Amino acid sequence: MADRLGLFRLGHTEAKYADGRVEKVDMREAISLEMLGRKAVTTAMVLGEQILLGVIVLEDLDLMVDCNRNRLVPYQGTWDQPVFRV
Repeated sequence: MADRLGLFRLGHTEAKYADGRVEKVDMREAISLEMLGRKAVTTAMVLGEQILLGVIVLEDLDLMVDCNRNRLVPYQGTWDQPVFRV
């Protein structure tokens, strides 16, 4: 996907998964993403064929995972207005 989008390779870094595994992955240029009307800009890590959102992206969007309902919900703000710590 990163190659199809034409994202430049910036280098490599190590990514640590929730299960403790560590893997060397490609770092790509910054991307802009929008979810539930909220926007964030972050560098992309290429992890094979999967697209994963890390906790930093969710924090940037002021969202958290509601595991009971299997969805994303506002963390500190409301559906209409995110709240960001400064």
